[in-house]
Parts: sequence; structure tokens; C-alpha cells
Amino acid sequence: MLELDGDYKPVALQYYEKDGSDVGLLPGAGTLGAGPLGYFVSSIGGFDYRFSSKASDKHV
Repeated sequence: MLELDGDYKPVALQYYEKDGSDVGLLPGAGTLGAGPLGYFVSSIGGFDYRFSSKASDKHV
């Protein structure tokens, strides 16, 4: 995780080890673009992380 200050300069870095993961895809799924493939993998619970950032107004 990279933390940036108000001028977008790095101020902290934390690295988290993660085990690998496998997702079974349907035949031909590799021909989809990155967007549709991402939606498909997400719909079957294939992502075990979230992207999040906090703005000064605390919205994620």
C-alpha cells in the first residue's frame, strides 16, 4: 500500500504478502477484453481484494 502526501509524493509504503489464486474460466473467456473479463471474474467471486482510497471528505 502506498501512501501519498498532498503533493502526491510517497510518504509510506507497506507490502503485504499474498497467496496466489486460481479462477476457472469458461472456454473462450480469454478472448474477452479486460473490462468484460474483470466483470465476469468479479461476478463469480474471483477477486479477494478491494481497491480503496480516502479523500479528504472521507469518501471511498
